[in-house]
Amino acid sequence: MSDRKSGISNPWDVKGAVAPTEKSSRKIDLKDIDFDADLAVPGKYVIRGRLAAFDVTHVGVHQPGDALYILADLLMHLFRTEEGIARLSAAGVGVYIDDNSFNEPDEGEPVSKLEAEHAVVWFRGVGLDQGMLELARVLKEPFAATSAKQWGVTPMLVS
Repeated sequence: MSDRKSGISNPWDVKGAVAPTEKSSRKIDLKDIDFDADLAVPGKYVIRGRLAAFDVTHVGVHQPGDALYILADLLMHLFRTEEGIARLSAAGVGVYIDDNSFNEPDEGEPVSKLEAEHAVVWFRGVGLDQGMLELARVLKEPFAATSAKQWGVTPMLVS
């Protein structure tokens, strides 16, 4: 037989002295803490405006710039169709992604834009909120709805 006692052991029964741990000298700056991190859903981000929003759900979304990149990629796909060129150009929407662009604004033309590191979505001649509203309306049309769903982009009109 073994020398161990049989039966239930007491986990609080300390056999030796416990040495105190060293205190950390590192200070935490409250500006560096993201208090909303526990509310974030991995792979999802909502691009919000006053009149419209875009819910982007994709495995590649880790930060806000990733969501804009997915939206810009969807717009680039739509610009490769005849109906997409017609509807997005009429709405004043333009896109730049990875050194490719469609419907670029002219020099000196007033534009509003959503911009990230590798992607830009701009709205020609209108404010950002109005441009996002026009884009949401275009993405809700039947020719674009299927592609938007495949890209994980849900356009929403805000009241």
